[in-house]
Amino acid sequence: QVEIARGPRLPEGLECAVGRSRDVLPYLCTAKELIRYCCDHSLSWISRGSMNLDIPGRLANTCKDKPDNMAWLKRLPVVVEQLADTWSLDLGSPYDSDEVSCAWVAPVKRADGSSAVLKIGMPHMEAEHEIQGLQYWDGDPTAYLFEADVARNAMLMEHCVPGTVLRSLPESEQDEVIATLLCRLWRQPSRP
Repeated sequence: QVEIARGPRLPEGLECAVGRSRDVLPYLCTAKELIRYCCDHSLSWISRGSMNLDIPGRLANTCKDKPDNMAWLKRLPVVVEQLADTWSLDLGSPYDSDEVSCAWVAPVKRADGSSAVLKIGMPHMEAEHEIQGLQYWDGDPTAYLFEADVARNAMLMEHCVPGTVLRSLPESEQDEVIATLLCRLWRQPSRP
């Protein structure tokens, strides 16, 4: 079971953890109820263990009514906390836009002070080989992959300043961008 609170964020100075009762956190529910509640009431965080985690609305909505996705979302706060500890990361607020639907993605600061992005992908067909692809291209023409955890579908990646969303361009311009990228992505694999 997971505690939740009404409103966009946990009030300043309060903490929330499983098993603690707080007057400001009156709701205790199952993961399925939590995700439905998130979608219905624009709740932006969930808590499990010692971490409060903002969940982008579209990502919560993608998980709604899908047991595997709900199970992934329920584990997400613990996974984020463990990766932040393992990779010595200071987490920023996750990206929250219409483009965020199948992964939890947030800017981070690494121990050396450099910027990066933590991406934890929801298990789905399109992301099945994302880590291997990023490792193969090694930052050209993709974002550079600093660290990866295949079992958790987690990536610590180079921070790239977001530009224009491709689908916002006219189709003819989209085709040009994709064709240019395909030429750069094509590589002859080395023989084993």
